[in-house]
Amino acid sequence: MSSQYTRDQAICMAFYVVYTDENMKIYKKKIEELDSFEICWTEVDIQEKRQLIELVTEGQAKQFINEVFSPKEHENEELYSKQTVSTAYVYEIVKQHTVFFGSRTAQSFATWCRNKKVDFLTSKEKKGKKISRDLFILDERCYGKK
Repeated sequence: MSSQYTRDQAICMAFYVVYTDENMKIYKKKIEELDSFEICWTEVDIQEKRQLIELVTEGQAKQFINEVFSPKEHENEELYSKQTVSTAYVYEIVKQHTVFFGSRTAQSFATWCRNKKVDFLTSKEKKGKKISRDLFILDERCYGKK
């Protein structure tokens, strides 16, 4: 079953907030205040499987990681779910979308993340058999190309 979103719901999704009448008023006004900003779609279908994106720069990779693996709770629970994951798990997802992490080890990826001050590292570590963190992870249907 496909889930179609209206333009108004897409506006709320763009700001990572729950769709409510109040949020619609607030964020519609914010969009109107932006110069030369336009919503480029009329419907959003996140149920559809997306084509993998391939990030080619370290800046793109950092932005991707910060959007997909967030230490902060997001209001839109349809897009983000709280999960406990290891840095190795983050690495496995990220290397599927980059051209330059494929040959690195999980340890060298962790060092790169530390050096680049990637946001998910600010989440408190949970010690155990493996070190893990509670993160809010973007649903995989939302990243990639149509």
